[in-house]
Amino acid sequence: MSPADGKSPVALVTYGVTAATSAAILGFIPAEHAVLILPAGILGIWASFLGRVGSIEKALITVGTMVLGVVYCGAMIPYLARIRDMEGGLGLALAALFCTWSGDTGAYFSGRALGKNKLAPVISPKKTIEGAVGGVVAAIAMAFILRHFFMPELAPLHTLAVGAIAAVAGIVGDLCESLLKRSTGIKDSSNLIPGHGGVLDRFDGVMFAAPAIFLYVSLVV
Repeated sequence: MSPADGKSPVALVTYGVTAATSAAILGFIPAEHAVLILPAGILGIWASFLGRVGSIEKALITVGTMVLGVVYCGAMIPYLARIRDMEGGLGLALAALFCTWSGDTGAYFSGRALGKNKLAPVISPKKTIEGAVGGVVAAIAMAFILRHFFMPELAPLHTLAVGAIAAVAGIVGDLCESLLKRSTGIKDSSNLIPGHGGVLDRFDGVMFAAPAIFLYVSLVV
């Protein structure tokens, strides 16, 4: 999505900063060193870009997408593993995955059957409010199925909340990725998974659902 070549110095530095950010969140880097990643990483990204400026006109979007990529790709999905380490974490981690995907599937079918009112017409013209509601219902249903098998200790109210959070965060994540793709004029984020629009298309919702569930469980449950 960035104007920078994937093998350029600024891209290579960004890959390293992204990996270090994920490692810090997962606890592989001591806390006293983890706090240095962000300032050192930002300095490294700027220095590597200034070392070989490809286009003055695209400088803002190049550096901006690199910095965003560190957070978007490196600081969100690791919370799926953090959830797994919680009490009852297997069920919660499965909820982050399957409630998000169930919500996406439920939104698709309910939107096709009942959809009339556009949810975000500028970003994703096919998404509807009715589809979003159907997606939330499907995600909540999946949360209760997972509760039965993997997390019976989770209260029904919290189960409902986890399912709803996964669905809503999944919708937000999907819209954010659609916004990024539309703003850069591309159809697929990569060709790694042919016919699926790239890895981000498969995990854009989970990337938002995982930290959202982690926050809810940490602060409320």
